[in-house]
Amino acid sequence: MKNNILKIGILLLISYSCQAQGDNQYPKIFNEIVTLFKTNYFDNKAKGHSFDSLVQNYKAKVEECNNEDEFISIVNSFLFTFDVSHIGFGKANDIKNKVSPYLWYEYMTEFDVRIINGEVYVTTVKDSHQDDAQIKIGDRITKINSKPINEILSKFSLRPPNNQRNYNFLMTEELLRHIYGTDDSEVYLTTHNSSNFINNITVQRKERKNGTILFEGLPKVFLEISSQVYFDSIGYIKFNSFQPSRPTAIINKINEFKVLPSVIIDLRGNNGGSVEATRMIAAELLNNNEIYYNLVSSNETSRINYFSSNNPYKGKLVVLVDELSISAAEIFSDILQFTKSAKIVGQQTPGNVLSGELFPLSNNYNLLLPIQDWIRDDGFRLEGNGVKPDYTIELREIDLQKSIDTQLEFAINLLK
Repeated sequence: MKNNILKIGILLLISYSCQAQGDNQYPKIFNEIVTLFKTNYFDNKAKGHSFDSLVQNYKAKVEECNNEDEFISIVNSFLFTFDVSHIGFGKANDIKNKVSPYLWYEYMTEFDVRIINGEVYVTTVKDSHQDDAQIKIGDRITKINSKPINEILSKFSLRPPNNQRNYNFLMTEELLRHIYGTDDSEVYLTTHNSSNFINNITVQRKERKNGTILFEGLPKVFLEISSQVYFDSIGYIKFNSFQPSRPTAIINKINEFKVLPSVIIDLRGNNGGSVEATRMIAAELLNNNEIYYNLVSSNETSRINYFSSNNPYKGKLVVLVDELSISAAEIFSDILQFTKSAKIVGQQTPGNVLSGELFPLSNNYNLLLPIQDWIRDDGFRLEGNGVKPDYTIELREIDLQKSIDTQLEFAINLLK
């Protein structure tokens, strides 16, 4: 089964051919999409003569289509031509099948997974469940709720940016949508341990009760932060989003750890969030350096500055990232790396950083468009490139089977 998941990941969208059955709603909705694109899409260079030709090509496909699934796929094929993040089209009531389970799902498990060499491995198990015989770090998962991994991944479409890091992010999130849940307290798994013993187990999900409404019309999000101290000298903070706009709990923990000589910020699996929250948290960690980004939109270029606070952290700092660190988590990591405020450890991020806006359309459809690009003050573009760690460290099956998190272990040894 090695690399089967990655092979599935290369199969992006299929351009569907629809049977013509007279006039329907789809051309009208497609015209709405084109109008919104012309008005709001950040890159004016993409709206020239070639854009008009592309629109005509896809308009012909839409006019022949009267099946909703095929229509959605055709529109996404059109949008994905631009190879940018934060873009897509679909039904508003399908949002739970698209959002991050880390943030949006009411039921969670006490373990996490990653794709390593084409296989799905348990990479962390919460301390309180380490001795649970059901699931162990290093176990390989082959089925979720009786469905083989390959079957799960064959039924969803990837989206840009078109690089393998982003594909790994999207595939892992799809698996987590099946492992986490929205209305069920159990998940059934088939696992293989280090001796290749097959085990069919029932894992109890944990209901999360700290949900908060951040966006009108959308489900609650579940914000989490955890922390501990290693060797009485290294503070460790992990959080899953840069939310809400005033991230008091995260900043309080950073302030508590300012007396320590070293701190690790773990952004693995962090899905980004608020620009203002990113600025406020970064201010407590910047070493009296300034950085700015140009925010490029269709009608203007603005500038956002990042400054140190009056009392920033002065010790050694490491930030952990991986292929599931996206959006504001990438901007935050780039800020600290570029200003030499922190060393970045882990795996290169996907480059999924454009600012997007959700537009409601007729017939209960939604359109997500990127409205701003982020260009660092030296001209570097994060989109598609991501943050390249100072130390690239990958998780390995052989280490996980010994309950060793190689990325965290490397960060700790770097700070000792």
